[in-house]
Amino acid sequence: MGSTHVAPSMISLKTQEELLSYLPEIRETFSGSDNIQIIGFGVKQKKGKNLKEYAFRFYVKEKLPLDKIPKKERIPRRLFGVQ
Repeated sequence: MGSTHVAPSMISLKTQEELLSYLPEIRETFSGSDNIQIIGFGVKQKKGKNLKEYAFRFYVKEKLPLDKIPKKERIPRRLFGVQ
C-alpha cells in the first residue's frame, strides 16, 4: 500500500544546504555507471518504508547483488557523513 510516512528528524537549513552542495560531486563520481539513473537527497527508505533520517538517494535501473557490481561503481555506506 505504498510507503509509510514518518516525519524525519529535523535538520537545520544550513545542514540541508551543505548536504545538497555535495550532490554535484556525488553525481560526477557515479556518472560512469549505466545502472544509476538519478541521485538525489531525501528521506531514507529501507524495504519501502520511510525512516526518520535523511540520505543521498540512488535510483537504479536494476538492483543488483553486490558481487555483480564493479568495485569502482559500488555506493559506499556513508557519503559526506550521511548513511
